Amino acid sequence: MKNTKLMFLMIVGLLMVFVITACGGGDEESSGQSNEDDTSDASASEAPVEEGEAEGEGDLDESVSIGTHASGSGYHTVGAGFAKLISSHTSIRGNVTPSAGPQAWMGDLNSGGLELGLISGPDLSWAYTGGPGYDEANEKVRMIFGGMPMYQTGYGVPADSDIQGLSDLEGKAIGAEFGGNLFMNSIAEATLKSVGLTWDDVNPVPVPEFQAGLDALQGGTLDSTIPASPTAAKAMEVSSAIGGIRVLPFGGLQPEDIEDGIPEEFQDLFDEYMPTSGLATVPAGTGILEEDTVHITYDMNLVVNDGISDDTVYEILKAVWENSTEMNDLISYTETLSPDTMLVSDPGAPYHEGAIKFYKEVGVWTDELQEKQDELLAN
Repeated sequence: MKNTKLMFLMIVGLLMVFVITACGGGDEESSGQSNEDDTSDASASEAPVEEGEAEGEGDLDESVSIGTHASGSGYHTVGAGFAKLISSHTSIRGNVTPSAGPQAWMGDLNSGGLELGLISGPDLSWAYTGGPGYDEANEKVRMIFGGMPMYQTGYGVPADSDIQGLSDLEGKAIGAEFGGNLFMNSIAEATLKSVGLTWDDVNPVPVPEFQAGLDALQGGTLDSTIPASPTAAKAMEVSSAIGGIRVLPFGGLQPEDIEDGIPEEFQDLFDEYMPTSGLATVPAGTGILEEDTVHITYDMNLVVNDGISDDTVYEILKAVWENSTEMNDLISYTETLSPDTMLVSDPGAPYHEGAIKFYKEVGVWTDELQEKQDELLAN
């Protein structure tokens, strides 16, 4: 009987253990469900932020460097100004890397070793396509903005010279080569061709740089040379010393001749020698100019490697767009920089996607610009 009771108690005890175990298992399942809910909450907290929140902050570069011409050049002055603006109005630290010019730094930018650079429109076109001065196409370069017009005089002569126009340069000693400055050489050759002259028709005298050409003009060993910009410090110095420099306008054109843009007969010269350039009238009183004078004009542009994040480019463009007035008193090239001028309709390279995003948001990106973008990318 006792054995029967003992057996009964053992069976009851085992049943109780099973019941308790079953109840405990239910708690673990509930706990497991709770963990899944926690996981769902964590996923929700990592979902993309809503528009207007700090989206993409983690994609911003900590610093960027801007490739420029040598210290003391206008490009370097502009680069230093942008570096300061970027540092002041974004979390990105801006720096400047001076060099001999875009032929020196473009390879680094194309490979990603340099983030940004300042370059003329024609040079940008050549860099992107592998044109003059570039051994290969730099397909990674992208446009951010322009809006910094530069004015190139072409050839000039002493104010008291009997040379009245470009055609009168035939047989004269004129500055040439300019230390291998490919763009200035292109301008020189196109300027001569605009009146039917070639290097064979003149006496080209190699000079190491345009400043040296101006020294030779002052010294009387050259009849004509390129002052570069009407506001170039060296041009103004020599002009003051010799009683003035008179610019011989491209093609002999007068302001009224370019009211509708580049005359058709000169368009092929621009396409070949000065892509993305145009003509503009620079008013009397600007630097060395005594009268309104037709000049070659092109933009200085800020460009970037296409691997730089969209957020970084977006923030840089936004900062300059909203604070462009800080650049207006820096140098003549940036006097007119503003949201009205920054978007260039004929860029030498495609725009960066981060720039396009910003331009679309502010409502200035057009179908025509997209067509140009697609055309450049297709080439």
